[in-house]
Amino acid sequence: MIRMSAFTIVFALALSSQAAAHGAYDWINKGGYRNSTGDQCCGKDDCFQLEANQVEEGKDGYRVPSHGVTVPFRDVQRSEDEHYWICRTTSKLRCFFAPSSGS
Repeated sequence: MIRMSAFTIVFALALSSQAAAHGAYDWINKGGYRNSTGDQCCGKDDCFQLEANQVEEGKDGYRVPSHGVTVPFRDVQRSEDEHYWICRTTSKLRCFFAPSSGS
């Protein structure tokens, strides 16, 4: 009986750690978001929350100097958690999310 309980606890912990693997940006992964070319937004460890002071809204889109990109408004997606998010690989911007009040 004790072995069964220990196994159950270990199994439950393993499942919960897998469920939390993406952390705060898990909504991006679960939402199946894709960019305009069909690439998935969320890969392992490639989404980062941005503070509002890291994002500059211009006439053509959002500029993110810390990542060296300007995202045209047509490529901006609405953030489900009302924060700015950028998803990118080392060399490629995947997706950009902005709060509804920011686009």
